[in-house]
Amino acid sequence: MIKRGVNHWNQWRKQNPRVKPDLSGIDLSEQDLKDINLINANLSRANLSLANLSGAFLAGSDLSDAFLSEANLSRVNFSRADLTKADLSFARLQGATLIEATLYQAILIEACMVQVIFPYADLRQVNLSKADLSEANGIKANLTQAKLDSTQLQQSNLSRAFMSEASLKGANLKGANLSKTDLSFSNLSSALLRDANLGKSIAIEANFRGADLRNTNFKNGQCVKANFSRVDGCEVDLSSANLTGVDLSDADLQQAVLKEANLRDVNFTRCRLFGTNFAAATLTGACIEDISPNATTTLVDVVCDYAYQRHNQQERIPKQGYFEPGDVKTFFTEAQATLNLGLPKDVHWAALTYSLQWLQIQPDCQPVKIQRLEHNPDGTVLLRLAIATSIDKERLQLDLWRVYEETYMMLEPEDGQPLAKPLPSIDPQQYGHHESINRLFDFLTLMMEAITPNGAVINNHDLAVSRNGSNIHDGQTFPELAVTNSLLQGEMADTLQQPHTL
Repeated sequence: MIKRGVNHWNQWRKQNPRVKPDLSGIDLSEQDLKDINLINANLSRANLSLANLSGAFLAGSDLSDAFLSEANLSRVNFSRADLTKADLSFARLQGATLIEATLYQAILIEACMVQVIFPYADLRQVNLSKADLSEANGIKANLTQAKLDSTQLQQSNLSRAFMSEASLKGANLKGANLSKTDLSFSNLSSALLRDANLGKSIAIEANFRGADLRNTNFKNGQCVKANFSRVDGCEVDLSSANLTGVDLSDADLQQAVLKEANLRDVNFTRCRLFGTNFAAATLTGACIEDISPNATTTLVDVVCDYAYQRHNQQERIPKQGYFEPGDVKTFFTEAQATLNLGLPKDVHWAALTYSLQWLQIQPDCQPVKIQRLEHNPDGTVLLRLAIATSIDKERLQLDLWRVYEETYMMLEPEDGQPLAKPLPSIDPQQYGHHESINRLFDFLTLMMEAITPNGAVINNHDLAVSRNGSNIHDGQTFPELAVTNSLLQGEMADTLQQPHTL
């Protein structure tokens, strides 16, 4: 009867309102069924792929395991319909209504769902990868374990939705409303959340690594042990949020607001904190390794009993007891002028020496002094440099390692010998003449004397090398480097202190 045409079918339905048509398994693919009345119909396992169902009435219908791929479902009313495990991939559902519908494990890959209405819908384990849900309304929808990778959700309303363990990698949530939404254990790595509202949301152990959180509202959020590493959090509002144990390493939090936030045990390693507002925040147990605050970083009424200078709760400060009033601000001020360089086990000391010498003569990098050289249990080395507070640490590190890599490429493998014994920790303060020790190459001389087997580490080599028709390091060349036993015994400091043309 349905194949006689929509008008005939709709008239029959009007005359038989109590009949629930059984159309299970029917093949209606590519049919024009615009505005058809299929309310409460049984369409389980039906084939409706490529069909035109725009404006159709499917409220309360059973579409479980049905095939609706590439179908035109715009403005369809699916309220309380059962679409369990249905295939709607590439379907067009613009303006469709799915209030309280069941789409458990349904497939909607690359479906167009602009302005779809689906409050209270069950979308557990649904696959919405690369679908477009722009301006959709899914208040209190259940998207637990849903797959939303690279999905368009900008300006959507997902307030109070359940999205725990969902995958939203690379999703576009710009301007979306996620207030009071449960995002616990979800994956939002590299997602775009700029201007989104996540106020009072729950994101326990969620993964936001590399996400764009610029100007995002995260007030009063519950984000215990979440991963915010490498996020762009400029002007994000995390005031009064619970961020206990959160990883914020390498995050950019310029102008961010963390007033009254709980930041216990947070990892701020290499975090950019220009103009960040920590007023009345709790920072006890935080790791502040190589942070980059500035004069506009606000620390008024901060609560911090102690902190750590290295990750994994290493180098507690103070070593014993608790911070005195004003100590935290003093430490942040000192942190502005410290650059920590982690050196690998197989660091090439000749390349590093030249790189530091290059750094020392740069006019915008003055002054540069070595604070401390430390040997770690895993064989790596930490080199701490004192720099001017006005220097951009991130740019400085990039430039330094660029020069190091270029220099290393010019040196043949046999130029240097492997370290014969672990590198000791050397503190300039241990030496009475620490003013001269603070000169980069006096200090490196002591370091090389301590670690070099049999004295010499480098033979004579011409380090002038051209690349792409011009010499590296702004077209300038290196002099020959000669390091011998006699240099290590006294002449090396004089040699390295001589001004070199780089």
